[in-house]
Amino acid sequence: FIGSRITEKINGVQTTSKFGTVMIGAPDVSYYGVKLKVLFTKALKSGDRFKLYSKLYPKFNLVYEIINITYDLQLRGQNFYMYLECIRAKNSK
Repeated sequence: FIGSRITEKINGVQTTSKFGTVMIGAPDVSYYGVKLKVLFTKALKSGDRFKLYSKLYPKFNLVYEIINITYDLQLRGQNFYMYLECIRAKNSK
């Protein structure tokens, strides 16, 4: 699951991101970030920050920033998916 109720100051302005979606499969983790497959949602965009919740890789449950989004928009009754490339956000805990 990825979700966001992150409240932080960006350029002196208090901001809160609110969204959540279901992660499909396991995250592809690396030293710098993660790659995720999630159900399609219009709420996500490049630059958003979120908290990852993974039981498989609990030490990677940190705050990430989305740097790239690609889409898999199937037809014939299939679910729509998004692929997120993310880097670890500064001061993420």
